[in-house]
Amino acid sequence: MDGKHLRGSTWDHPRAYEPLRWLATHAADLGIAPVDWQIRTLSNFADQSLDCLVRDNDLIVLDHPFIGQAAQEGLLLDLSSVAAPDSDFVGPSAQSYVWQGRTYALPIDAACHVAVTRPDLTEVTPNSLTWDEVEEWSSMQFACHGPYVSIPQAPIDLWCLLVTLLASQTSLALDGDRLASVIQVAAAVERIQHLAWLSNPVCRTYNPIELLDHMSQHDDIIASPAIFGYVNYSIEGFRSHLLSFQGLPCGSRAILGGAGIAVSAFSADPALSVSTVMKLTSSAVQCGWYASHGGQPAHRAAWLDPKVDQSANGFFSNTLDTIDRSFLRPRWPGFIEMSKRSSTVLKAAVDDRLDPVAVANDLICIYSKSAKKRTEHTS
Repeated sequence: MDGKHLRGSTWDHPRAYEPLRWLATHAADLGIAPVDWQIRTLSNFADQSLDCLVRDNDLIVLDHPFIGQAAQEGLLLDLSSVAAPDSDFVGPSAQSYVWQGRTYALPIDAACHVAVTRPDLTEVTPNSLTWDEVEEWSSMQFACHGPYVSIPQAPIDLWCLLVTLLASQTSLALDGDRLASVIQVAAAVERIQHLAWLSNPVCRTYNPIELLDHMSQHDDIIASPAIFGYVNYSIEGFRSHLLSFQGLPCGSRAILGGAGIAVSAFSADPALSVSTVMKLTSSAVQCGWYASHGGQPAHRAAWLDPKVDQSANGFFSNTLDTIDRSFLRPRWPGFIEMSKRSSTVLKAAVDDRLDPVAVANDLICIYSKSAKKRTEHTS
């Protein structure tokens, strides 16, 4: 590295890499450092250790549940001195990268669980329904052999849906020693099982991107009641058919997703890296070329910009209230491993039709053991 040329890692979807790749060819004109962006899979984005990434890159686009572990291991630079006010970003996006009073990334992308439909195939919108009505609708479509109401069933996405359901129906905090009561968790597990069994069978292994890709190019899925939103699918020409995104059933709370951009503690040019992060997360960039080249901004100014919203057929205005009320997952060291184990349990619960109460007890146990280790570590 020559000191003026940076290396970065982002994740595998046009929403993540298209604006950054465009930047790579226009960096000089924009006064931003050129960055060679490497792409990792969505699954690696969700659970790959940051240890190797920070040693090979100056900039890392990451998921917020990694922040506690990264802070504990000294993998990322503290960006507190350059962080913009939380109110500049939608939902708890900015707060999601803060750990023990220090900021380890700035929001570059914002997302949460929302509902999605194929408006050319159905006039029903899940945000006008209760969860029970969603199940009834799913059952009716299943009985007709489609088109189906479906959920992504990759293990981590089942876990994310569990969090959304619990956050929506309980006073879930996910920061104590207990996930929720057995009754609450079992009810959420049972609903997930029903929604999965009534889904299009092709969704058994799908993550959100795969489901949205399928839904936008085939006519056998008409809706998903809870899935991470991807603005690209509501933009003309991205895929064969436009998708429409709305809030969750009953105005439920949604799990927060999105991505932050961090600076490696091992960066060969930390000053240039920090300057680049500041520019990429500024309102001018987020409302400008970042949004116009397929990005999903985190800056509130972009979500409120009528031109940005119009180009995305109302994606931002339709889902702003949902993301502003979204639920922030914990970030404690060990949370990623706990969620991976829980995901495996939930996947078995769906595929093998396991007893919801037994599954709930397993999930509560996994959570409590992880929370106890966190408490012991910090005490």
